[in-house]
Amino acid sequence: LNKIDLVNALQIDDLKSRLKFQNWVFDRFFDGYYEGNPRKAQQIIGISSTQEQIDALTARLVWYTSKPTELQVEQALAQLNVATAKMEDAQRELDRLAGTGKAADIAAAQARVDAAFSTLNLANLPAPFAGTVTRVDALPGDMVSAGQAAFPLEDLSELFVEIGVSEIDINAIALGQPASIFFDAAPTKTYTGEVTKMNLAGESGEGGVLFTVTVRITDADEQIRSGMTASVTITTKEVADALLIPNRAVRYINGEPVVYLLQGQEAVAVPVQLGATANSYSEVLAGEVNPGDLIILNPPSP
Repeated sequence: LNKIDLVNALQIDDLKSRLKFQNWVFDRFFDGYYEGNPRKAQQIIGISSTQEQIDALTARLVWYTSKPTELQVEQALAQLNVATAKMEDAQRELDRLAGTGKAADIAAAQARVDAAFSTLNLANLPAPFAGTVTRVDALPGDMVSAGQAAFPLEDLSELFVEIGVSEIDINAIALGQPASIFFDAAPTKTYTGEVTKMNLAGESGEGGVLFTVTVRITDADEQIRSGMTASVTITTKEVADALLIPNRAVRYINGEPVVYLLQGQEAVAVPVQLGATANSYSEVLAGEVNPGDLIILNPPSP
């Protein structure tokens, strides 16, 4: 047994021991209770729940460890050989008719070849697009069923990052805007990207309504793998030659932004007019603040 099978087997053993104890308690203390007694009903529910868990884990263990029998393998090979023979016969008949000039017979023979080839091709799994198998969920010899996922296929020629943008910021996002992308797995490099898609409808989350925005990575390399965690900064506006102040220095008095300057030994509140704002800094459009002034960070609220 591999690690997964061993864990499932141990869980089944533990649940069987629990079920045995539950049945003993029921027979000893609750079997004589009248039908409909709440305590008796609770015990029956507990026993049924444990049995359901045993059945589910047992079915999973059987599925993991099951292998096709020799008879099943021989039957599958026989079906493959029959399909191959039918396709070869149909191809020979098509070749024979090709020189007769009978269009109807040739078309019928071609149809039989195509049908035989389709049957034979059922043994293959053609990919719908060129890509890379990024995970294998089925091993040689495993029994699979229709609809079971076996080989996730991904197109790694272009990589995208999906982020959630709040309803407060979504109207500032536009297609084509540049983005900077940071990965925990590649902390020394900053990747570039651009906004390629925005969902028109938002979804409610813990932090409010979020809109999914897709960013295409334009300089992806081998360090990036599908499923990695990324941090994305989208440039919505660029301002040249701007005077910036730290956001944590801004306070509001009567709804108006102010910063506190250290003048001598006193903290003086100076009104400012703010422009573009980023995560850490804001642009100063107007106010008695000049480059080199001493600004108090984290001043007390007025």
